Amino acid sequence: MLGRNHILFGCSGWLVASKLLPYIPDMQTTVGAFALPIVAIGALLPDLDCPNSLLGRRLPFISKPLAALQGDYTNGHALKHSRGVTHTIWLWLALYYFMFGFQPVSASLSVSMIYVVALLFGWGSHILGDMFTTNGVRVFWPIPTIVRMPFYFQTGSITEYIFTLSITGAGVLYYFGYQY
Repeated sequence: MLGRNHILFGCSGWLVASKLLPYIPDMQTTVGAFALPIVAIGALLPDLDCPNSLLGRRLPFISKPLAALQGDYTNGHALKHSRGVTHTIWLWLALYYFMFGFQPVSASLSVSMIYVVALLFGWGSHILGDMFTTNGVRVFWPIPTIVRMPFYFQTGSITEYIFTLSITGAGVLYYFGYQY
């Protein structure tokens, strides 16, 4: 998925989650409103290992070394977008464990922990979104198994835009109380 579509996918998911999960604040609160841009940042973070990504172009001093560590960047050129370590369940779980330990997320979170949940939510939405692309995701990297949804599309295709706008529209309608 393209960066802008990751942002829309993650933020619309957050809107729906704010209505369904007790520990995610409603957008009408200050905490909830400030959490939405953090979800957007989290939705871009997994592509930090790709120098050609939306975030990678703005932070080349981070993205180029990450890509080189994975063998995706040599002689000043990004070879491919591997969806390597930043797209794995391992890194996501490590970040979750670092912040919460083995305890489940509860309804009594501090404001800073709500923002951590928002960042992790965005990160997870990115990985889920990439599972809808033709290339899928190596969720268990370095194990080469690729996970892809039964319905998938080429990155940047009209199908991706239709999918993203449909999900975003449904999420916004659900947030505002539209009953299907």
